[in-house]
Amino acid sequence: MVDDEAGLRDMLRVLLSRAGYDVEIVEGQTRAVALIACSDPFDVVITDLSMPDGSGMGVLQEARRVDDATQVVMVTAYATTAQ
Repeated sequence: MVDDEAGLRDMLRVLLSRAGYDVEIVEGQTRAVALIACSDPFDVVITDLSMPDGSGMGVLQEARRVDDATQVVMVTAYATTAQ
């Protein structure tokens, strides 16, 4: 789970952990890309689209570079993807 909003990260970590998933959380693109690069491939990555240090698109690209089978879910608080 990659998001710059701590409350959202914590809520999703609790919900997904209770559902039986192993969850890693990070606060931005920079840390997410570093974690993805040095870890075993993730099954699913949930990432915010727009973060202060970059875009969820960078997270998507790194996840797919490591393992193109990784599913990536993009979330955003914006009503449109145009910025």
